[in-house]
Amino acid sequence: MAPAYLGRGYASEAARAALAFGFERAGLDELVAFTVPANTRSRAVMQRLGMTQSPADDFDHPLVPAGHPLLRHVLYRLSRGAWLASMAQARS
Repeated sequence: MAPAYLGRGYASEAARAALAFGFERAGLDELVAFTVPANTRSRAVMQRLGMTQSPADDFDHPLVPAGHPLLRHVLYRLSRGAWLASMAQARS
């Protein structure tokens, strides 16, 4: 995203739309997202959406060379049930 548009909520808006599509239209039971640990903005978006990270799910990306600073990735998850609960809470 161009620097002039960072921090305006566009990533959160797009991610919310992706979650809605995944759970409502595609009927998925769980959605996952990943990023590098240093990408604090992406991690914040995932956390705001209610996604949770478990260190046991973190992984080394298979397409990134060993020793590269972007090798390690953190994985976040959100279940359909947790998403539905957050949507119900937002409406009340």
